[in-house]
Amino acid sequence: DLVRRVWGAGAVMADEARVALVTARFDGFVERLDVRTTGGTVTAGEPLLRAWIESDELLRKQADYLSALSRGGRDVERAAQNLRLFGISGATIAEMARTRAPARVVTFEAPLGGTVLEKPSLDGMRFAAGDTLFRIADLSSLWVVAEIAEQDLALVRPGQTAQLSMPAMPGEMHVAIVDFVYPDIDRTTRSGRVRLVVPNADGRLKLGHFVRVEIGTPVGDEAALAVPAASVIDDGARQIVFVARGDGLFEPRDVRLGARAGADVEIKEGLAAGEEIVTSGIFLIDAESNLQTALSVFTTEAAAP
Repeated sequence: DLVRRVWGAGAVMADEARVALVTARFDGFVERLDVRTTGGTVTAGEPLLRAWIESDELLRKQADYLSALSRGGRDVERAAQNLRLFGISGATIAEMARTRAPARVVTFEAPLGGTVLEKPSLDGMRFAAGDTLFRIADLSSLWVVAEIAEQDLALVRPGQTAQLSMPAMPGEMHVAIVDFVYPDIDRTTRSGRVRLVVPNADGRLKLGHFVRVEIGTPVGDEAALAVPAASVIDDGARQIVFVARGDGLFEPRDVRLGARAGADVEIKEGLAAGEEIVTSGIFLIDAESNLQTALSVFTTEAAAP
């Protein structure tokens, strides 16, 4: 296939689908931090902190749940769901059902395994409903958002493979997949944005890394032939290649050109798969006068017995 190279540059980012905020849904204060450092790793379900409840509304919802337990029936599940809306875990609700007592202290757990990106929480800190307590991201797969020149953007499609290189890691190449082409163009730089997904199981890629991106984009007809552009003589009116006929003889052949990609050009008509053409030295015959002389010589040789 004829492949045109598209280049861009961008930065490593967290995959938005792999980022979770641990947010307070009630007023309270931090009684004890279990995870104390930013940049550390946690597993899903790992305790992050213990918090003292200072929300009268949540305490009322707990009383409603305990009352529903004593009555039984469908109200129990409805009351339990009201507690879940406040972020109360299933384990805490089960403990309330066992002890028939409200919970004054609850544990916040990690919703996913990953790296702690932000930890505003401190021992003894008061928080209000809506405050962010932790920000955690799974960095085993990352995004690269790269800027691509406007004229090249139409060549980029989701699913294409890209090569990534970074000045911070000389000689290393990482393979990424184009995931999304953003629908807007920057009016100042006349560039568009492309999102790529890159595996990062070993954790070598860091958020914010500068990245150079090279995307191989197929152009032209997939079934067409491609030859070195230097093997084609083009006088403006005709495009000709020289096809080997054996015994050192060559036949001038008119061809119709298609798309170009780097040093190659697509042949849409005039050449069959498997035919051998001259690919070296032919670029010296690029003027119309030389072309006519060359055609005369080759035609004479072809007619010789």
